[in-house]
Amino acid sequence: MRENARTGSLDFLPLAPLPEFPALWIFPRDQVHPPRHGGSGRTGNAAVGSGLSSPWARPIQACSALVLMGTARARFCELLSKRLQADTDLFLMGLLSIMDAILEVTMDVLLEQVPVDHETKAAPLGQNSSLRPLYQLMLAQESGEWTKPSALAKQLKLLDEEVASTWWQALQWAQAATSGG
Repeated sequence: MRENARTGSLDFLPLAPLPEFPALWIFPRDQVHPPRHGGSGRTGNAAVGSGLSSPWARPIQACSALVLMGTARARFCELLSKRLQADTDLFLMGLLSIMDAILEVTMDVLLEQVPVDHETKAAPLGQNSSLRPLYQLMLAQESGEWTKPSALAKQLKLLDEEVASTWWQALQWAQAATSGG
């Protein structure tokens, strides 16, 4: 982001432009959330919160929700990694599970560009992988399909209560990690 010398306003600049992914953008707060009642006195850049009226607000809110979801997934997998005696980075697997939606590319295109082991790549692609049951458990737990998580937990030799408690811990951690507070 840079200040426009002529107007004193902030111009939009891509955060990390990559030719293969859509650019990520930062929007000055007054462009995304116009001041009400003569001005709010807030400064800085923001793209989250209720009452956003800009055409950019909906995609930004969706991206924020996806980041929260991805962070919860990542933490859930990480918390279970010790219990499952995993020898790979399960936090990364959980995070990668949502990156296709955030970056608006297909999972196979995304995973071609990320240097991770075969097991980690195979799980989100629906291929045979020792990590596939955990990946499915993560998705089922998130969507509230209560019969699926129970069956997958048994397959992974986990208790239902342990899975539910771990998911709750992951959600709390993700909320704290993404709230900026």
